[in-house]
Amino acid sequence: MEQQHRPVPIWQWVLIQLAESIPLLNILFMLVLAFLGGVHPCIRNYARAFLLILSAIILLIVIILLIALVQQSDSSAVEA
Repeated sequence: MEQQHRPVPIWQWVLIQLAESIPLLNILFMLVLAFLGGVHPCIRNYARAFLLILSAIILLIVIILLIALVQQSDSSAVEA
C-alpha cells in the first residue's frame, strides 16, 4: 500500500527555487534534499532531477571544451 503525502506548500517551493539560484550552494542543497531521509518525495524527486540535468550539462560542457582543445592543438600543429 502506497503512503499518501500532503501537497507541498507553495512557500516551500519558493524557498527551494531561491536556494537553487545561489551558485555552489544550490548543488549542496540539492544533494541534501535528494539523499537525506525525511524529505517529501516530490521534493526529493525534484532535487534528483535537478542534479541529473546539472550533471548532463556539466558533461556536455566538458565534452565541448575537450573538442575545442583538440581542434586548437591540431590547428597549431598545422601552422608550425
